Amino acid sequence: MSKFLLTGARAPVTLEISRNLAKHNHEVYLADSLRFPIAKNSNSIKKSFYVRQPRFKYAAFIDDLIDIIIKHKIDYLIPTCEEVFYISHAKDKLSKCCNVICTDFNSISKMHDKYTILSMIDGCGGVIAPGTKIVKYKDVNNYSSLFEKLILKKRFCRFGTDVIVNLDAKKVSKLKLSDDDEVLLQNKIIGEEYCSYSVAVDGVLTAHCTYLPRYRLSGSASLYFKPVFNNVIYEFVKLFVKKHRYTGQISFDFIANTKGMFLIECNPRASSGVHLLSDDNLASIFVDSTNIVDANVVRDPAAIKLLMLIMMLPLEVAKFNLNTWWSDFKIAKDVISMNGDKGFFLYQIISLAELVYLSIKLKKSMRVVATYDIEWDGDNIV
Repeated sequence: MSKFLLTGARAPVTLEISRNLAKHNHEVYLADSLRFPIAKNSNSIKKSFYVRQPRFKYAAFIDDLIDIIIKHKIDYLIPTCEEVFYISHAKDKLSKCCNVICTDFNSISKMHDKYTILSMIDGCGGVIAPGTKIVKYKDVNNYSSLFEKLILKKRFCRFGTDVIVNLDAKKVSKLKLSDDDEVLLQNKIIGEEYCSYSVAVDGVLTAHCTYLPRYRLSGSASLYFKPVFNNVIYEFVKLFVKKHRYTGQISFDFIANTKGMFLIECNPRASSGVHLLSDDNLASIFVDSTNIVDANVVRDPAAIKLLMLIMMLPLEVAKFNLNTWWSDFKIAKDVISMNGDKGFFLYQIISLAELVYLSIKLKKSMRVVATYDIEWDGDNIV
C-alpha cells in the first residue's frame, strides 16, 4: 500500500483517480484551495485539506503541501489540474519529501503555451501544426480581410475561453487586453474534433485513450466522452512523450479533416479521458514504466450526467434530438455518482454553490472562477 496526495480535488477527474487508487488498496489524501471540492465527499478519501491558493500565495501553497506530505508520510504527489505548473516549479523542493508525478517546469510551461507547443511536435509522427502567427492585440484588426479564415486565441487559455472562432471587429474589441498583449491568429481548421488523455513515466507511454467530445457547454468543455481509437494520435503521443522524456498526465486536442490531423492544443495535466480508464490500475500506470495499458481497448462512454440533465436535455429537446440524447445518456457511465460511494447529488449542488458565491464575489463568470485561483498564464511564479 502507498499513500497518495492528489491536488485539484475540485475536478471530477480527481474523484475518478481517488476511487481507483482506493480500490487498489492505497490511501488517498486530497488538497484544494476550494472549501467544498467535489472529490472531498468520496468514501475513497482518507482525509482532505484546504490549502492556500497557488496562483496568489505560491510559497504558502507549497509549504502547505510539504506539511501534509511530512505529517502523513505521503509517498506520491499527483497534481491533476492547473496547479501542476506551481507544483512542477517547486518539484526539486517537493521531491525531497516524496515522489512528484509531473514533468519539469521548463517543458511543461512550453507545452501549455498555445504557440510554443507547435514547435515541439517535430519528429512526432503525422500530426500537423496549424499555421499560426503571434500579433499584438492593437494590430489584430490589420488582418480583418482574413477574419473568415482565422481564429484568435490567447497564448494561455483553457476550456475554450479567450478563443474567438468566428472573428469580427466587435468581438475583438471586447477582449480585455492591453495594446501590447500578444495573441495568436491561427488558421481555422474545420473537421472532426478529437481529445486524448495519456500517462507517461520517464518518456514511456503507460496509458492512452482517445475520445470524441460530445454535448459541449457553449462550444467548449464537453460533458460526454465517447471513446474511439485513432492510430495517428496514438503514435504521435507515444513519440511526443518519448522525445520530451515526459512524466505525468498529458492531454491533447486535435481536429482531423481530409488534409490530415491538426494539433490544436496541449494540456499537460489530467483531462476527462481518465474516466475511460477506470477499470485499470492507475497507481501502477502512474509510477511503473513497465505497466503499459493496451491502448486499442475501446471502453464504454462516460458523462457528467447531472449537467447532461440540467444543461443539455432542454437544448436537445429544442433541437428535436431527444432520442439520440437518451440513447447516449443511458449507455454512459456517470463520472460523479457510483455504487458503493456516497450520494453526490446534494454535494454537487454544494460545490456549485461555492462557485456561484465566488462568481458573485469576484464579478467573474462561473467558468472563470472554476480555475481562477489555480491557473497559470505564463507570468513569473514567486
